[in-house]
Amino acid sequence: VHIDKKTWSPGLEIVDAQASVTLPTTDTVFAPSSMTVVESYGFNYDVATGIITFNTSSSYAISMSYNAQPPSSNKVIYFYAEAKAPGGSWAPITYSGRQLELPNSVETQVVVTAAKYFAMGTQLRFHIWGSASGIAMKTSYLDGLTTVYKPAFRCQIA
Repeated sequence: VHIDKKTWSPGLEIVDAQASVTLPTTDTVFAPSSMTVVESYGFNYDVATGIITFNTSSSYAISMSYNAQPPSSNKVIYFYAEAKAPGGSWAPITYSGRQLELPNSVETQVVVTAAKYFAMGTQLRFHIWGSASGIAMKTSYLDGLTTVYKPAFRCQIA
């Protein structure tokens, strides 16, 4: 008998592979109903609210990607994260804000990465919205491959 020993470490992967997710035009917590938790060790994710709860105190690497496509040129997509410590209130995470101007009707993959310490019980949520109606996040498949794709939204935390 061979036993493979691996050090346990928290890991979370949340994916939304809808063909298209239309973004709101006002600051909104991102929590589409079709999010799928691919992996969750050491976290709780509430699909209804988009809130991630950390079950272990540690420093975490966060990587988020989404494929934005505007209906016309000079449209902007906005993003920021906020956290709430146990017993505290929601507050934006310093330096988490991003905005990106999107080219005319061209799908653009946006990648946001960060590393931060979160105490056990801390909650995290993301705000994503667009400057105009019709901006969407879209799942794209690589040419000729229906199993290899860039989901509309992916968040990985480890």
